[in-house]
Amino acid sequence: MIETLHYPFEMCVKEGYAASLMCSYNRVNGVPACAHPKLLNETIRGLWDLHGLCSKYGVEGILNGKVAEAKLDEALKNLYAVLMRLGWFDGSPGNYGALGRDDICSPASLELAAESGVTCRYVTPLVGLGSYADVKYAPGCTDVKCKSDLELKATQ
Repeated sequence: MIETLHYPFEMCVKEGYAASLMCSYNRVNGVPACAHPKLLNETIRGLWDLHGLCSKYGVEGILNGKVAEAKLDEALKNLYAVLMRLGWFDGSPGNYGALGRDDICSPASLELAAESGVTCRYVTPLVGLGSYADVKYAPGCTDVKCKSDLELKATQ
């Protein structure tokens, strides 16, 4: 698993300056990823040097006595480090503090976003592959009835 999945995530965390991670529901050798001490402490916090947030079930662990209070203190330090990086303690946000959903999702902003997507001429995922190979769509099972041809139109 390390050979195939580890490196891409490491690149995302390190090169993307990730501030937080959200764990998944899978298990590694029977241990949930959210509670895997080697993954969380040695790899993510140690090797990858991420001192941000790792979403996990910390409260339940503390109440059940499975997580030491020192771990909660460490989690709070990481939380406040993220808040500081986000500027929560920098004082007044100035002119941008009063911006809300109506300002960001205005008709002008939506129109600009729609126009900006046209320049890359992205129509379907198959367009990106077209420069490398002859891309054709063919249904895998002819005996399966689609509820609509929407999926077929999206690939053309």
